[in-house]
Amino acid sequence: MPIIGRRVATARSYARWISERLQEISLPGDSRTRAAAARFAIAQDHHESVALLVSEQLCASAFALVRIGTEAYVRGQWVRLCASDSQACVCVEAKNFEWPKFRKMVDDVEAADGCGWLRW
Repeated sequence: MPIIGRRVATARSYARWISERLQEISLPGDSRTRAAAARFAIAQDHHESVALLVSEQLCASAFALVRIGTEAYVRGQWVRLCASDSQACVCVEAKNFEWPKFRKMVDDVEAADGCGWLRW
């Protein structure tokens, strides 16, 4: 199997593992957790879709989902680590929530998390 095939198989296996683990946990119902979990679920769905699209050699569509999947993940981390309580509430309830600029969210998350893992 070519390396891309092995990587896709690993990604799909990892996605299944995440999905199974998520079924086993109970999350608090507060606004911050709900808002972050919703963004993480979107990121997870995009991760699974990227793996499927790459396995079908539909790479342009897969790359388009990588961007929005990354945005969903960063937004989830920002809500979890950086948003005020009022921002977390509004984020859950308002469809027109005004997100900070992506670079600001990355900087805020890195500062809150203390490891700088989002730098590229």
